[in-house]
Amino acid sequence: KWHLDTFFYEAILNVIGFAVLMIITKKSSRKGVVVSSYLMIYGFIRAMLETIRDPSESLMFFSTGIKVSQFLSILLFILGLISLILIFRKSKEGDGGV
Repeated sequence: KWHLDTFFYEAILNVIGFAVLMIITKKSSRKGVVVSSYLMIYGFIRAMLETIRDPSESLMFFSTGIKVSQFLSILLFILGLISLILIFRKSKEGDGGV
């Protein structure tokens, strides 16, 4: 049976994600930005790759048609996004609202 080797794609995308995180590390001095960015990058990569994985090997989230691992990856992305918003909002308040 023909299938995609998603582990290979995931490895390549994770290396790219690592490079992005290294750039963010150099550019940002705010605490938590790198971790939040990691959650978003990893969650995005996993959610996208889950769409091309073999569905017979996956557990589905109730009867939604969404895989459990895909649902959890989307939650990771949302958690990273919310924490990034909170970090920037907090730092903006610390600057006197400017």
